[in-house]
Amino acid sequence: MRVAADPLTQYLTTADGRTLCYADWGAAPGGAPDGYPVLSLHGSAGCRLGVRSPEQVGALGARLITYDRPGYGRSHRRGPGTAVVDHVVDVEAVADALGIDEFAITGGSGGGPHALAVAARLPGRVSRLSNFAALAPFDLMGFEAYTRDQDDWTKDYLAKVRESEAVCEAFFKGMDDEMRGELAADDPMREASLEQCRDGVMGWVDDERALQAPWGFDVGDITAPTVVYANPNDPTTPPNHAEWLVARIPGAVLVTSTNANAHVAIDDPDRWRQALYSWLVQGGTPAVP
Repeated sequence: MRVAADPLTQYLTTADGRTLCYADWGAAPGGAPDGYPVLSLHGSAGCRLGVRSPEQVGALGARLITYDRPGYGRSHRRGPGTAVVDHVVDVEAVADALGIDEFAITGGSGGGPHALAVAARLPGRVSRLSNFAALAPFDLMGFEAYTRDQDDWTKDYLAKVRESEAVCEAFFKGMDDEMRGELAADDPMREASLEQCRDGVMGWVDDERALQAPWGFDVGDITAPTVVYANPNDPTTPPNHAEWLVARIPGAVLVTSTNANAHVAIDDPDRWRQALYSWLVQGGTPAVP
């Protein structure tokens, strides 16, 4: 296996000339270079470095791979009007760069729809798919159902995203500035938090606005074994989103748990990772975290 000087900051050039930055955690200290490839797609906002307990993930047999979606971290921005489905070629490029033919894929919150897109468009390469803190398509679910169980902060957030690019940019800039001002020096996720919007918030803007627009693919085209996790306490991505997806993805399984990773604190993150990655690596019956 090729080992980069810094396995967590590797680069490739896409067919249209953009730079993508990705991380191969299997090649990092404590990683599993011969583990089963699992691509994990970060939320919105996020970046390739936002991985907690990578040693545990490696010990579970996963060769974990992450990347900065366009405009985040060190990846070049695509620009406004990009659809969720347009990111499939980037995931394919990362897998190709690492010489990986088959892989499992997972994504939560803003990363979830991108994982769904990859599974729908690359059926011959995706072995298993998991989605947590799940989002359903806004245009297909409809406003009333989409927002039904969301809290007021989330509804206001999404309204700003839909209003305009300029309103969204100003709002996210304020959020990023506040986060940077409050970030503790000993926060274990400090590097990831500073990296995600290192060149501004426009990647975040593009990402969130794409999630509220048509995604550009049909979740009914997904053929890989799929598990969608729902946390009944999540006020941002409530369980009715997961239920909508499971009803339309052939053979998908819904797993509900208050310990499923979501937009609320969970009691046992180690147990959550154990359930998530064990299934992605091995398949079989998914455990309740």
